[in-house]
Amino acid sequence: MSDTAKSVSFSIFYETRVGESICVLGSIEELGNWKEYKCHLTWTEGHIWVSKEPIMTKHKRFFYKYVLLNEGQMVMWERGVDRIADLTLLQADMQ
Repeated sequence: MSDTAKSVSFSIFYETRVGESICVLGSIEELGNWKEYKCHLTWTEGHIWVSKEPIMTKHKRFFYKYVLLNEGQMVMWERGVDRIADLTLLQADMQ
């Protein structure tokens, strides 16, 4: 994989209540290094939360989780093991 940045978008189905929102937190700076809520998602019809804008990253692999917020404050992290984004698979798809 080259050193060019890749565009990554996120989406998840989750039914929220008024005042709640979803963001993505992860192991790279673009996703807040597990500390800062940088990647906020937008609600769409059918309770599908999607990236407002894709993130651009040069990282080949990173870990992430979805986080439930209420009025900007953390309510709950996604349970289970961290999700893994392996962007090296994108290169295989393009060949």
